[in-house]
Order: sequence, then C-alpha cells, then structure tokens
Amino acid sequence: MKEFSGWQALFLSFWSPQLYRDVAKHWQGTGYTYLFLVLCVTSIMYCVKLQLLANNIFDTIVYRILLQVPNVTCTHGEISIDRPSPYTVYSPGHRPFIVFDMNDQDFSAEPEMIGSEAMRVEKHGVWVKRLLPQTDAEGKNFRLQPLETGHDSNFVVTKQSVMTGGTILKSLFGAISFLVMVPIVFLKFVLITVLYSLAGYVTSRLLNLSLSFTTLIRLSSVCMTPVILVESIKRILNRDFPNHEFEIAAALVILGYMIFALYANRDTAVTLQPSESS
Repeated sequence: MKEFSGWQALFLSFWSPQLYRDVAKHWQGTGYTYLFLVLCVTSIMYCVKLQLLANNIFDTIVYRILLQVPNVTCTHGEISIDRPSPYTVYSPGHRPFIVFDMNDQDFSAEPEMIGSEAMRVEKHGVWVKRLLPQTDAEGKNFRLQPLETGHDSNFVVTKQSVMTGGTILKSLFGAISFLVMVPIVFLKFVLITVLYSLAGYVTSRLLNLSLSFTTLIRLSSVCMTPVILVESIKRILNRDFPNHEFEIAAALVILGYMIFALYANRDTAVTLQPSESS
C-alpha cells in the first residue's frame, strides 16, 4: 500500500529516502502520470505570469496600435484602405510601425524600410520586415519578406474585426501557451527519464540490485521533481542563469537524486548474487 501520495512527493523528493523506497515498492506504472501532473502544475503558474504579461503588453502597446488600423479591402488582388494614402500606423513611441501606400509602384521592387517600420502594405501585396541574427554585407539587420496577393484574392479586414481578434488572443494567451507548452515539455522529460533509467540500470548493477526498468523510470520521474520545481520558480521570478551552466547543474542534480534513490532501496530491492550480476 502506498505510504506517500503524489502531492507529498513534491516536497519529500528533496530529501526523503522513505519516499523513494515507497516509489520503488508500492507505486505502480512508469510514474508518467505523476510527471505529467507536476509539469501541469508548474506550467500553470508560469502561464499565469505569461497571461499577466500579455495583458500588460496588449493594454499599453498593442491596443494603441490596433486603434489606428484602417479598414482594409482586397478586391481581385488589389488592396485599398478607407484612409488617404499613404497612411502610417505609429507605435506608442510615435515611430512608424505599419505604412499603407496604395500608389501603383512595382511590387517586385523592394521598398526602402527604415527605423521601426515593421510592415509596408502596398496595392498588390505586403512587405514584412524579418529581423536577422546579425547584419548582412550591406549593414542591414533585416530582410524583407514579400506576401503577394493573388489575382482572385478577395477579403475585408475591418478595425472591429482586428480589435476583436486581438482581444480574444489576449484573453486566451495563457491557455494557448499552456496547451502548447505542456505536451512539448512532457515529451522532453519522457526522453530524459529513459536516459536516466539507463544510467540507473548500470548503477543498480554495480550495487548488485535488481530493479525493473519500469521501476527505474518511475524513480527517475520522481527524481526530476526538485529540478522541475526549481526551474519553474526561476522562470516565474525571472531569474536569469547561464543556460548551459544551469542545464549541466540540473543534469548532475538529477543524477545525484537517482543514485540517492538507488541507495535508499538497497535494503528493499532484491540483491543479486555475484553470479547473477556478472
């Protein structure tokens, strides 16, 4: 019968050999349900922070930009707006952000884009500034990406629809982040548990212990709890550590907890005879 539940493991995983003995003897399966729930709890806390950040960015920056966006109509591939052209949408710092220029210029000719301008909307297409990791031979730190409208393109984008879409995205940003983040992080940690279980298998043989691979995966899932919690707190508090150094330290900590868990089970696991362990 289980002595400790999953919520107790969140705290006891930092120091308790009794927990790791209970995980090996009485817990069932691979422990992935426990791992998934731990990742859900820590991700919820981080996504709440992301939601608050999104609310602040939308209210202070995005909302002011969207209020300036004109109604845009595309008829048979030609774009038009309900404002005199050229028309500029400014960022809160009063820098050009989107320029609408409906003159009959050649769309194949790359326009000049300077400063903070991120997008240029022309009669037959859109130019989007894509930032580069470093400057090119001409000293630019961006590349223009053309998005040409087809000859049969027909659509209408109103200010109201843009505002509605932005408000919906703002309200769902945390939930969307959660739904995207959790599966990716979970798959990452599943792969990590397999690696540490292989290391645990080698170590258990050196200690003449016989633990099934399923048990080793279950132990590794619990062994990662301290690192997951510390990393979650670090992200919430926005504490920056060198990524490589933190990853190396985290790997060593998890390995240390894996060895700690194996030693905690020395008296409860079946000890191999010398002939069996050879």
